[in-house]
Amino acid sequence: MKPRAVVYPATLALLMAACDASAPTATNVKSAPSGINPEAIVYMTNEQDVQLNSVHTNPCNLDEITVTSGSHFIVMTGFDNNGGLHYAANVITKGQGVGVKVYKINEHFHYIENNPTPQDGYVIRQLGTIKVDGPQSGDDYYMIVTFKTTVSAQGMPVSVVESTSYKCTP
Repeated sequence: MKPRAVVYPATLALLMAACDASAPTATNVKSAPSGINPEAIVYMTNEQDVQLNSVHTNPCNLDEITVTSGSHFIVMTGFDNNGGLHYAANVITKGQGVGVKVYKINEHFHYIENNPTPQDGYVIRQLGTIKVDGPQSGDDYYMIVTFKTTVSAQGMPVSVVESTSYKCTP
């Protein structure tokens, strides 16, 4: 047992001595692919509210719920020196549902999309799994929303709800 205790620290010391952080390969900085110049990207910030109002059935307890909610989009779009789109969105969804019981909605998502191919316009689909909190955990469920955002060649985003479905929480 004693020899093993000496061998492991000795091996570790040898490996650490072989590492040279001052070597030229340790300080190489890789450039962005395809000649993209990140400093050339000029971002625009846009804000938009998308309503998520609906009347539907809670899939877990079959309560009919009237939901009044909305998603607030804060979107940054920018184009690089090759014409590719760079997109980032913060989406804050808040609201409530009322049926036999009262439900609360409070979610926050962040989406990022980079499309290096120049186009006249871009379509981005974002899937949001929004938890609807009931008064008890057995009343909770998910509202699954597909947001479709179209970004014009000028960088202006327009978001709409493309589809909505519902499922029980595990």
